[in-house]
Amino acid sequence: MRETPWMVLVGPACAGKTTLGQRIAAITGRPFVDLDNVSLKYYEEAGWPRERWDAQVAAVGFNNFEKAMEPARAHAVRRVVADHPGAIIALGANHTVYFDKDHLKTVQDALQKCSQVVRVLPSPERPVALSVLRERAVTTRNRDWIRDGFDYLTHWVDDPGTAQVATHTVYNLDETPDQTAGRLLQHLSSSGMDARTRSELAPGAYGRSDAGRDGGRPGSGSAAEQQARAAAAVAGSTPVDLRKVPRPAPETSQRPAHIERKTRTPRHDTGRGRST
Repeated sequence: MRETPWMVLVGPACAGKTTLGQRIAAITGRPFVDLDNVSLKYYEEAGWPRERWDAQVAAVGFNNFEKAMEPARAHAVRRVVADHPGAIIALGANHTVYFDKDHLKTVQDALQKCSQVVRVLPSPERPVALSVLRERAVTTRNRDWIRDGFDYLTHWVDDPGTAQVATHTVYNLDETPDQTAGRLLQHLSSSGMDARTRSELAPGAYGRSDAGRDGGRPGSGSAAEQQARAAAAVAGSTPVDLRKVPRPAPETSQRPAHIERKTRTPRHDTGRGRST
């Protein structure tokens, strides 16, 4: 059986997929691939070389161009998954969101055997997530992702395609990338790295890092400790025993931590109902 990518990260722009993927790659020693950085060769294979884009946008407008590119984006997902077994891959926001369900089906089929497809969002609360993503987009990329009257950030957050392909959802508001990476790896190692169930990780589901309060002293549940324990588990040594990790007392202002699991939604289901 052909090996699949070890993890695929999906979600809207500015969710933190690339940074999280790089941190997890550093912890696990696996290669990291950002599809946005290697997609041009795949688009060209599908008949969409870069020099064709500007003329198409001028002829039909940006939004129609995005729709016309859907076959090329689905092709790119299929190819990058096949080309990078064992890697950690970050997919651009529009690589899991399609108006044409046939192209979404292509992506679902490509990701079907990937055990870890992680959707990254700032918050489970939609207004909060959109506000944070918009602020990050304007601050870091000088764009609000509203083109020709169409709000792409809202589209990427609301479209069910990304939720349907994901096996896990992690929320990273008020966490450093190191904390999110350590927490996610802990969860995966404790639930079984090949588990094909859905899960939802709220910020602090395994306890927030104490590094800012006590300097990350041993036994505090710091991000460094979480990463070391997660990396050891991933490497195949003693599995993480979460009962031995001290938990800081919950803060009253913190949203209750939770992890929810459910049977994975069949990949062929492209209905508009949003998975949770």
